Amino acid sequence: MRHKSGMLIQSGGSEPFVVSLMGLLADEFPTIIFKMGGFVDRDIRGKPGVKSMHASGRAIDIYLDVKYPQEKELGKLLYGMFKDHAASANTGHVIFDGLTWSPGSSGDTSTADAGIRDVHDDHVHVDFGTVGAGGTAH
Repeated sequence: MRHKSGMLIQSGGSEPFVVSLMGLLADEFPTIIFKMGGFVDRDIRGKPGVKSMHASGRAIDIYLDVKYPQEKELGKLLYGMFKDHAASANTGHVIFDGLTWSPGSSGDTSTADAGIRDVHDDHVHVDFGTVGAGGTAH
């Protein structure tokens, strides 16, 4: 579906919280974010048989490319925001520009050290736990 700004948002099959978050981000950053994706029934890349959080509708990819300074800055801002508000947003993992974070970790880890094949330099990945996933984002 297209947002009123023209941004492409793939939200069908996503949990209501994820759909709500996509709408908020689209309203706030219509000229920077060009696309967002949610539900995709697939395995984690490189891990056959292990379903991605996208397959449960509890993940979002926010397409921001590190090659463009404005997009990279927004990506870094969102990465930090999701980490800093993880408890209230029930954030699971955040991945962007070669870094990954998850609750209970001692800090950021490189994607290579975490065993993630993709450095996520063209999108911010955020996934969420089941508690509160049916609500709306604020």
